[in-house]
Amino acid sequence: MEDSSTSSTSTIEDANRTKVYHGSKKVIEAELSFLLNAKTNVDTCMNYTSLLLAIKTESIKKSLVDAKSRGIKVRYLTEITKDNLRCSQELMEIVEEVRHLEGIMSNFMVSESEYLAPVVFDNQTKIVPKIIYCNVSSFVKQQQYIFNMLWNKADTADQRIREIEEGIKPDFIETIRDPYEVQKLVFELINGANKEILGIFSTANAFRRQTKSGAVRLLKKASLRGLKVRILTPFDEKVEKIIKEELEADEISNVSSNDNWISLDKEKQKQDDDPNNINKLRIRFIQPLLQTKVSILVVDRKYSLAVELKDDNKDTSVEAIGLTSYSNRKSTVSSHVSILDSLWAQLDLYEQVKESHKQQELLIKKLQLHDSLQKEFINVAAHELRTPVQPILGLIDVLENKKGNIEQYKGSISVIGRNARRLKHLTEDILDVSRIESNSLELRSEAIDLVSIINDILYDYRKDQAELVNRSEISFECNVENALVRGDRQRIGQVIQNLLNNALNFTKDGIITISVSGKTHDTNRDEWIIIVKDNGKGIDLEIMPRLFTKFATKSLHGIGLGLYISKSIIEAHGGKIWAVNNTNEKGATFGFSLPANYNITS
Repeated sequence: MEDSSTSSTSTIEDANRTKVYHGSKKVIEAELSFLLNAKTNVDTCMNYTSLLLAIKTESIKKSLVDAKSRGIKVRYLTEITKDNLRCSQELMEIVEEVRHLEGIMSNFMVSESEYLAPVVFDNQTKIVPKIIYCNVSSFVKQQQYIFNMLWNKADTADQRIREIEEGIKPDFIETIRDPYEVQKLVFELINGANKEILGIFSTANAFRRQTKSGAVRLLKKASLRGLKVRILTPFDEKVEKIIKEELEADEISNVSSNDNWISLDKEKQKQDDDPNNINKLRIRFIQPLLQTKVSILVVDRKYSLAVELKDDNKDTSVEAIGLTSYSNRKSTVSSHVSILDSLWAQLDLYEQVKESHKQQELLIKKLQLHDSLQKEFINVAAHELRTPVQPILGLIDVLENKKGNIEQYKGSISVIGRNARRLKHLTEDILDVSRIESNSLELRSEAIDLVSIINDILYDYRKDQAELVNRSEISFECNVENALVRGDRQRIGQVIQNLLNNALNFTKDGIITISVSGKTHDTNRDEWIIIVKDNGKGIDLEIMPRLFTKFATKSLHGIGLGLYISKSIIEAHGGKIWAVNNTNEKGATFGFSLPANYNITS
């Protein structure tokens, strides 16, 4: 090495020499001479501050322009930042091509035959005071190789400038070895999330460790900020306890769980993927076979963190984790998202299969119940049809052999008539059920008076009172002259008869009360309420849930179709029907409501 203070610029042209030049003036002279001596190409690698000095130093800038005019191919590799953005754009107009390499610290220039490297000190705002020159062929070729290797890894200047202008962070993949730095990064990513957080824990212990570190509660807070948070974790009793104790508190108001699912939902919304479904932290449990040795965190589908599990027996995360990969590359992030989405979809499929199996079991039970009811119906119907047929046939045989005045056989004829009417009612009930289920039940629409209908029915009952086995007293309580509705008189009468028959069947020597009253709602929709109350046995609790369904009966008479038909008729008229057991006394109360119509006249 020799000091260049006594040598001229021409000494740079000496063969096979390596020299160090001191002083800012000599440094600039060396760079100008280097650019002047280049025959075909000049490759420059400089950090982000050296780029600023190159553009601001007029002599160097002019020399670069001159080199390009002589046909020299000048390539410039640097780190383009917000601070040197304008200089980078200006440089792009001067040289052949500019590329960006994140974090580059090298500073050197290499041509087809020479190498020049400024020696950079801490003060990077002025021309460096020292520069190294070399023209040894083997060394120059080595530096050309290094430059090309860096050049091929770099991004185009246009791409980097667009990223800066649009606020896009360049792609990166980092390997982090420090577990404390990893834990800090987990907190930063969760707190910095804007839309969505996806995660999968490698083991149940990993979930517990992150709960202890505070990361799981940060996930809950993120959901309360309006983010969608979906987490997959292996499950055990300790995890279940953590979720109930740590996450159920505060603003979270609903926790629903089953074999592989816990949803913490502030709004109690049920749709998993509803776009309006905010403030939700959703945790699903994965089976042991789906466990991995890597925990994954994906934030906003832009950043992913893959944390290796080193020792699952450790108490803290910093002791348990190994190497960590941190990246924003689309291919890497999308791969992690695909893993999480695939596992989530598998659990969705599992839930669907489970629900389908549950529905199949319910269907089987319904079919079994239907089969049981059908058999019961056949037995009851056969018995009910046989009961009136036998006296009819027997009395007909008797009457056929009788002679004389027909008046003496009036009692027998009455029995025949009563049982024939009973057969008719049974037949009509069966036909009505068929019409209801085929949606072919026809209703007339006319002005009818409920008070008049009830009086007519009671008149018929009292006329036949002497022939009835049941001696129950029937009273009618009504404080209105008429109760006008629009509907089918025959069908409404059928409902009242069904309710009255039902009360008579379960009340022996008791009192049955029929009442009519009006009711006015806030919506100005008036309605009439018809009540049939008895003090008989009451409604059997076994059939209460299915009281208004087909074949629901505990009576010794009838086949259990009357209440089902009555419900269909009342609902077709826009009304409601109900039944309850009396609270402070024996018996039951049946009632129905119909919309009132004051605009019609009787």
